Amino acid sequence: MTQDEINNLNEQTDIVSLVSKYVKLEKQGKNYKGLCPFHNEKTGSFIVSPDKNIFTCFGCHKSGNPLKFIELIENVEFPDALKMLCDFNGVKYEGRKTQENPNSKYYKIMDTAKSFYNKFLLNDKSADKALEYLKSRGITDDIINDFEIGLSPNSYDVLYQVLNDMNYNELDSSDIGLISSNEKGKYHDFFVNRIMFPVKDDRGNVVAFSARKFYNDDPAQPKYINTKETRIYRKNQILFNLNLAKQEINKKHRVILHEGQMDVIASYKSGLKEAVCSLGSAFGDDQAKLLAKYTKSVIIAYDGDDPGVKSAIKAIEVFKRNGFDVHLVLYPDNMDPDEFVLKYGKEKYVEFFENNIIDEVEYLFRVTILNKNLDDKNVLNKVKSDVFNLISSLNSPILEEKYLKRFSDYLKASYEAVYEDYQKQSKNNGNQKVIVKEVDPTKDLNKECELRLIYYATKSKKLALEINEKINNDLDVFSESSLHLWFSLLYNYYEEYDEFDEKLFLNLIPENDFNQYKHLNLVLGKSLNKTFDEEDLNKCIEKIKDMKISLRNKVLRDRILASSDDTERSRNIDEMFKNKRNREKRAHN
Repeated sequence: MTQDEINNLNEQTDIVSLVSKYVKLEKQGKNYKGLCPFHNEKTGSFIVSPDKNIFTCFGCHKSGNPLKFIELIENVEFPDALKMLCDFNGVKYEGRKTQENPNSKYYKIMDTAKSFYNKFLLNDKSADKALEYLKSRGITDDIINDFEIGLSPNSYDVLYQVLNDMNYNELDSSDIGLISSNEKGKYHDFFVNRIMFPVKDDRGNVVAFSARKFYNDDPAQPKYINTKETRIYRKNQILFNLNLAKQEINKKHRVILHEGQMDVIASYKSGLKEAVCSLGSAFGDDQAKLLAKYTKSVIIAYDGDDPGVKSAIKAIEVFKRNGFDVHLVLYPDNMDPDEFVLKYGKEKYVEFFENNIIDEVEYLFRVTILNKNLDDKNVLNKVKSDVFNLISSLNSPILEEKYLKRFSDYLKASYEAVYEDYQKQSKNNGNQKVIVKEVDPTKDLNKECELRLIYYATKSKKLALEINEKINNDLDVFSESSLHLWFSLLYNYYEEYDEFDEKLFLNLIPENDFNQYKHLNLVLGKSLNKTFDEEDLNKCIEKIKDMKISLRNKVLRDRILASSDDTERSRNIDEMFKNKRNREKRAHN
């Protein structure tokens, strides 16, 4: 689509109807008001203006047109948001002419299987025991509907016959793990007599199933059987419930990572809907990168038993390696979240969860000393060594003293004795470090360039709007502090005033933005001539656009390296070359 066509699409969109799909709005004068879907708030500061065809939040400062709203709420990139907006308006999407997604046929088969399993659970008389089991686990009808839980029949060919009657190719159904063939080449259902949890990608496509047994007649049968890896399902690249959780993650700026889907459901029904889990494998870097699209703050809430603790420690390493802010919850009595909710109820669960979020240092300290037989000399020495290694890694005299005191209290030993042993070990092992050190891979792309644009935007409202129009789709490269200041100026101050007045502006903005504005003056005061320089302004705009292209190309390179789909790889390569040509064209002009 051309830029004019995109502009027309935005203009014809009923932004109130669009936003109302996600937010409950109430009319307030010419505008509509509601609770912001992008951050937690009790008093609505989220405004939708049908006259201006924009949304604005005066709390988190997110703002933009209908297309920008879809990008943010669905956390998708521009081409996908454009297609969604076309679908909303009933307009044919005239994007790049590409072949139909080769995986579409698999998604259709998976969706058919999901619907069949769900209807079988809800309508077939033979499903009574499965429904009784689900209810005993606290799974209500609403949860069944939200997660589209189903049941595979106690027969080896029912789904096969359904798919065959709908003319789906047997090889396709086999390729995605729904049916299998025996030695004679006869097909049969892969999942039999199990409760079926659909596993979806972050866009809501069913890509796999996790099948749980609900009977005890054969102890040799595993509790869960998951779909084998296929061309649409890579277990290390999928997180259960991310499709439902992503909006809540955006809103709360955090994600909860559990071990299993029953734990996710326990949190979900308790109101903690930002919960996800991995399936059939340990949490890995690919999944951390997937979550990083939505947040860099995680709460690991694994089971309180030894396997859960070991898995949590590995997950800490993964998140730290990928630049996350990590906290954890340690459940009492080796419980998991599902058991906690069943025993104490939803309200007590949320209360415990919110009041027992600890950082990774505290978590590692607790699990190192917890339930250890310190009367055994060998155990005591091992615990001492682990605790001392943890403390030495902190590189903080204050934290060192804090945890040595706590450890001495726990051992019922004098601080001096514990400190002496700590000093001996430090000398012997050269201050061995463990995993707690912070990793911050983010870099400042061009801080002064952002600040210069903000400076120019203070020159006049007209100029500010012109700049905003040129960089509106590129603002995600701004640092968070600069972005807040930009939105305060454009959508808070200039909404009320036509001329810039520094005193009025500083009285109007929050304290964090006030500090950033002072920083702007400090950084630019020595380097920027206080007269308007159009050449410098244009250079800053071009730099922002180059930064956006660089950021986009990095994403494309990662996709090219990770993808095994030739069509997808070709499309991403084409987009990279298109970005290169656009950059060269702008440089030439």
